[in-house]
Amino acid sequence: MRSTFDGLCEGGERAVKYAMKRRMVTSRHLAVVRDRRSWSQLGGQLLPLLDRVYAAVNAGRIAKGGHNVFVYLDGTKDGVTVEIGIEVAAPFDALGPL
Repeated sequence: MRSTFDGLCEGGERAVKYAMKRRMVTSRHLAVVRDRRSWSQLGGQLLPLLDRVYAAVNAGRIAKGGHNVFVYLDGTKDGVTVEIGIEVAAPFDALGPL
């Protein structure tokens, strides 16, 4: 499935045009921190959550295996649950909030 977005942002400014593809891939192991945020608390304010995951990588408790991952779940008008983290090389035992 392929779709293209080329709409208007709030206030009438032109949005960036980009294309998305949806495809099935093999499952991947993730290390994430889950949090509930208001829509105004997204953007750069998510990076401290990613820093928590990288602290475990830098301490040698998790082996990084790929990309940074930002997952947005169950959004409502009041906010969204986010899972912020990385692909990891192998499964691991839970580490506090990870």
